[in-house]
Order: sequence, then structure tokens, then C-alpha cells
Amino acid sequence: RTQHFYEMTDMFTLQTTEAELHRCRDLLKAFEAGTLPAGTTDADLWHARKIKESMVHPDTGEVVFAPLRFSAFTPVNLGIVALMLQPGTVASPVRTIFIHWLNQTYNASMNYANRNASNPVSNQLLAEAYCGAVGTSVSIALGATFILKRLPSTGVLPLVVRTVLPWFA
Repeated sequence: RTQHFYEMTDMFTLQTTEAELHRCRDLLKAFEAGTLPAGTTDADLWHARKIKESMVHPDTGEVVFAPLRFSAFTPVNLGIVALMLQPGTVASPVRTIFIHWLNQTYNASMNYANRNASNPVSNQLLAEAYCGAVGTSVSIALGATFILKRLPSTGVLPLVVRTVLPWFA
């Protein structure tokens, strides 16, 4: 199971071309039909499966947009979290609202792109969930900024609050 999640989040799969994906799909179809090309190894088949599963939605069969694949989640979020933790973001309500909106929008997009498409969800419910997530995140972040401005600038308490609060927003 751990190996499967490693393969799904392998950032190197983001460099895979459409031509390589097409070749991998063809190889897997040949395997299912029992007509593998001569010289095909188990490693070739496992690689083809890894590429297909990391790029193609299992329910729709469509290629998932690269920034919304599981393999892009970590590098994209490293940038978003780094921006969240910048002192300039914490000090500015406008920056705080923007970065939390960006974070929740990315998370909602990632969840939608990788959703269980066999169980449809109404657009209204998706919009309500998105607005709730953005509203909650922004509220917590602005509330944290408000609290931080009222704490003394030195000591352990402000340090603990600055360290812990981003995880709740």
C-alpha cells in the first residue's frame, strides 16, 4: 500500500508526455488482450501501470490536468504553505485572505479532479462546500491575525501561536 501511494505521488510522473502515456496505455491493452510485444518485461508493465494510474482518472478515463494530479500536490502546497507562513502575509489582511482563498481553491480543485465520478455530487453542494471551506479558512486566519496583533511581540506565547495557528486555518 505504501509503495502504491509513493508511485501515485512520484513527482517524476509530471514529466511524462502524452506520447509516453499513449504508449503505456497501448502496452496495457496488449497485456489484457494477451498480445504483448516480444521482449516486454514485468518491469515494463508495472511502469506502464504506474504512468497510467498517476495520470488518468480511474472513473472517467480522462487525463487529469498536471497541477491537479496527486504527484503535483506536494510541490504546489510547498509554495502555498511557504506563502502562508511569511510574516508579510500574517501582517496583511488582504494577503491573508488571498493566500487562504488560493489554498482552498487549489484543494477544492484537486479534490474535484480526483473525485469519485461514479457517485455524482450536485454543483450546488460543491459550491456550498467550497464557500464553507474558504469562509472557515479565511475566518480562522483573520482571527489569528487579530489575536497575534494583540499579543506581546516577545516571549513564548506569541511564538507558539504563530507556529500552531497556520495548521488550523
